[in-house]
This record gives sequence, C-alpha cells and structure tokens, in this order.
Amino acid sequence: MSDPQDAMLAGLKVIDCGENVSAPYAAKLMGDLGAEVIKVEAPIVGDVARRRGPFPREHEGDPEYSGLFLALNTSKRGITLDLLHPDGRALLDRLVKHADVLVHNYTPSRAKSLGLDYERLSIVNDQLVVTQITVYGATGPKAEWMAHNLNGVAAGGWLYMSPGYSKDMELPPLKTFGQQGDFQGGIHGALATMSALFARRAIGRGQWVDVSIQEAVAAALELGFVKWTYNQEVSHRCGTLGPSAPYGILRCKDGLLHFLILEEAHWAGLKKIMGYPEWAEWELFKTGRDRALNQDALEMQVEEWLKDHTMQEVYEMAREERLPIVPVADMHALFNMEQLKARDYFAQLEHPAAGKLTYPGAPFKLSTRAWALRRPAPLLGQHNREVLAEVGVDEQELVRLQKAGAI
Repeated sequence: MSDPQDAMLAGLKVIDCGENVSAPYAAKLMGDLGAEVIKVEAPIVGDVARRRGPFPREHEGDPEYSGLFLALNTSKRGITLDLLHPDGRALLDRLVKHADVLVHNYTPSRAKSLGLDYERLSIVNDQLVVTQITVYGATGPKAEWMAHNLNGVAAGGWLYMSPGYSKDMELPPLKTFGQQGDFQGGIHGALATMSALFARRAIGRGQWVDVSIQEAVAAALELGFVKWTYNQEVSHRCGTLGPSAPYGILRCKDGLLHFLILEEAHWAGLKKIMGYPEWAEWELFKTGRDRALNQDALEMQVEEWLKDHTMQEVYEMAREERLPIVPVADMHALFNMEQLKARDYFAQLEHPAAGKLTYPGAPFKLSTRAWALRRPAPLLGQHNREVLAEVGVDEQELVRLQKAGAI
C-alpha cells in the first residue's frame, strides 16, 4: 500500500455513492492519485457491479470476485449504508460534513429519494462538490429516462460510426466491448470535479457538476461535428471512399493487421515487401483511385499473400519500408507487450478474497508525487467500523445501527 502523503491528491476526501461504472470510475481515478475515497454501498446487495462479473470459473456469481467491481474500486475503503433509512441518511450527512466531493450516477428523482441531491447536501456542507453522471444529463426532457451504456453510445453518435469502414451499410452497427460510454462519463466526471475544486478556491463554495454520457461520447467523435457543420456530411461506419487502398483490417497467418495505404509511395513499398507480384500491375490497381474502387478484389490478393506470414513478420517488413501497417492487438498480446512492461504499466494488488491480481495502470507518468493502486477493492462493508468510528460512531451505536438495518 502506497504512502498516502506521497500523492497528488493527498488530503482530498471523496464519497462514492454510485454503482456500476461511471461514478465509481470517476472516484477511482481520484483515489489512485491519492484522494481518500469512501465507497458507499447498499447493505446486503451492494453495488450492482458485484453481480456483473466476469468471475473466475470456480467462483461464478460470488460478489467478492467480480472482475468489474475489483477493477473499478481500487484505492477505496468500503462501507454499507441504507440511504432510504433515516439513520443511514444521518450517517451519510456526518460523512458529508468532512468531505470535499460526493459522486453518484442516479437520475434526479432517484438521487433526491436517496438524499443525494445538491440542494440538500449543500446545506449540510456548502464546500461540497456534488458530481452527478447520467446518460442524458440531469436537465432536459430525458433527464429522468432510465438508460444504460448502450443508450449513451447510440444517442452520442458512436454506434453509427462503428465498426469503422464497414463494407455494408445494411449490416447492423456494433458497439465496442464493455461499457466504454460509461468510462467516458467517468473520465469527464473526474476532470469536471477537479475543475470545480479549483473553482472553489475562487468562489469560496462547492458546486453541482452535471455530466452527460451522451455529450461525453459526442464530444469525442473524430471530425463528426466538423464534417456536418462544414458540409452537412454525415459520418457513418462505412466511411467515404478513400484516396487509395488497402485501407482497413486484413487477416494474416496468426491474426489481424491494420493497413493504411494512402499514398503512391505506400503502394510501392507494399509491392516491394510482397515480392512484386504480377497481379499488382493489373489495370484494376493502376492508380490509388482504381485501388479504392476495386478494394474487394485487392484485399483478396493481399490476403492470399498474408496467409503465409505472421503479424510480426509483416510488421517488421513494413517498418523497414516505413509503411503504416500495424498488428491489431488482442488482450493476450496487450498483456504481454514489451512496451507496456518497459513502462511498468501493469500493477498488482492482493485482494483478501480474490487473491493477487494484475490491473491496468495509469496511462501517464508523473515526475513528482506518485500514482498508485493504494488498496484493493473493499469487501462489502469491510470498513464500516473503521470509517464510522471516524465520525463518532462508537461500538454501542454500531450494534444498534446494524440491528436497525441502517448499515
């Protein structure tokens, strides 16, 4: 466990009242930079992410072994509170009085029913920053809509562009694996929260941060809005006819490669590494425009050559000719990539139930102060006694709260 004083956000106190991905991820990002994060879960059932998995085969369905929960809740202490119970709500307020940030991902009406609305919390502590991350944002006609990651990436325009350079608009769009829209919401939530904390210095009080996952996704679409506002051109997953080919993902002997052959120099280099095959001189492929118009036929020929070569072989040949051809890494390749190992990207933690696990690290390095996974994800209610003692709950009151079902 890293020294909490050797941290960028040492002294910052965060309460994570969210579940699943977006709010917990925002809180995790702050926790890994040294903030003190308290994870609040409902008694007995806990965070819904505990039931999502993936799980190791021998512990299928065990909430303490959910890979999603373990990954999203590092660097946090965990307690249980029933926020619908008067005593649970009172305990939350005692925590809030000493906190800098509270983050959740509930719709406005649900947040209010749990006592998490900014109007109420700002009376308890006017220095508090309350960050609310929802699919459509907490205002507007869809503020109360029940929605999930799929809604966010679809409404944000991402689905219409995925998979990139599909060959047929009649094929259905495909979302990326997992909950990438929710992760975008978490990243934007953490960034906006830190901005609000800086603003607190100037205005002397906290504020409400309202994050829309739909808007976070829309903001990250490459050139999507630019093309529309300039030319009323709709970007879509089939793209537009490029200046040359092959352009896209092709299969080789042991995997996939991404080709970006756009210029005549690229085409000349590709012909060279393929050994100047006779077909490369056909009229079908004479110019870049010809190759783009006849990409299907071109890809058949290139893949016939690729089937006798590995990803690494093609990559090394392409590097020699300065060609934009790269392997498409799967998770096995990513985990074993020398570049990531050289940068100490992966981190390990020992969890009391799941054991020693390897986690993704930070995608950045800091020259001063440390990023670290400061503690493993908590067991359900693991730190009830410890955290509540810090706000004055003695053993007698703890027993009473347990019997009342408040924790």
